Order: sequence, then structure tokens, then C-alpha cells
Amino acid sequence: SRLRSISEATTAEQTRAWADHAAGLTAGEDAAIPLLERALVRFGRLGLPLEEGRARLDLARALASHRPQMAIAEGRTALAAFQQLTAAPDAGAAMRLLRDLGTRGHSLGHHAVRSDGTLSGREREVLGLIGEGLSNADIATRLHLSRRTVEHHVSNILAKLGLRSRAAAAAYTVRDKNTLDRSR
Repeated sequence: SRLRSISEATTAEQTRAWADHAAGLTAGEDAAIPLLERALVRFGRLGLPLEEGRARLDLARALASHRPQMAIAEGRTALAAFQQLTAAPDAGAAMRLLRDLGTRGHSLGHHAVRSDGTLSGREREVLGLIGEGLSNADIATRLHLSRRTVEHHVSNILAKLGLRSRAAAAAYTVRDKNTLDRSR
């Protein structure tokens, strides 16, 4: 409420955007939606894509219970923005929301590069096993991991390398022998 009163006393659009966003986070669902929509429009006009994406992700959360398809659309748009900005923590939050909404695999937008493409040691190991043609279940058994953890690693690999499928990941290992060698 304090931020709202400050924003009403100023012509600074950024202050008003922050006030709308904050009010949207504290309001009930029905009141939150127009406030968050207004915040993301204002952040967009100001050329603040990270803040716009965060407002959009919060809007997706507000929409999730009553309008899940709209929430998915907003979540995907936020994810794409975060991926373009290489804002990995924010992209991760968007991916978690989308998964919670029942969106899986390629529909999360793994074709967009999410980071600098650097794989962790475990991800290199999983990539090598994908290159050998192992399924997620086989990889889980081989590495003593849960199947869900392997799915998470595969999703991260596809996102980081900008690949669309497991087949593309397997082909990548053939093209990039250094990646395969580091995974062993």
C-alpha cells in the first residue's frame, strides 16, 4: 500500500509498474490478474524484459487454478523470455510451474538455449549414455538415479545445447567427440 501511494504521487512509470506488481502479488486471485497484466505491460513499455518476464510468470501462477491453459501460455512466454536473457534461475522457476501444470518434454521450449551450453559432469555423463542409445530407464539403472532425475538431466541437456530431441542429442555426441570423452 505504501508503494501504491508513492506511485500515485509520481509520474514515474517504473514506480507504477513495481507498485502494480507488488499489489498483484499480495491481492486475491481475481484482483491480482489485472494488476499483474498492467505491471507486465508497463515493464514491457519500459524495456525491462526480466521484470516483464517475472510479472508474466506471477500472472501465470495467478491464472493456474482457474485458467490453466492461459497459465501455460503465459508461462511459456515467460520461459522464452528468460531463456533469451539466459536467466537460468527464472527459467527454472518457469519450467517448474509448467511441469506443475502438466506440460512436459518438448512443449517446455527446450529448443531455446537456456545458458552458455556448459554441461555439468553428470549431464555430460547422461549425454554420453544417450549417445550409446540408452533409454532414461537404462540410464537411471546404470547411474543409480531415479528415472525422474534422469528426465531432469535430459531436459537440461536439451535446453543447454539448444537441441529438440534425444535423437539430436545422440547425433551431437557423434559430432562432438570431446563431449563424449569428457562424459566417461
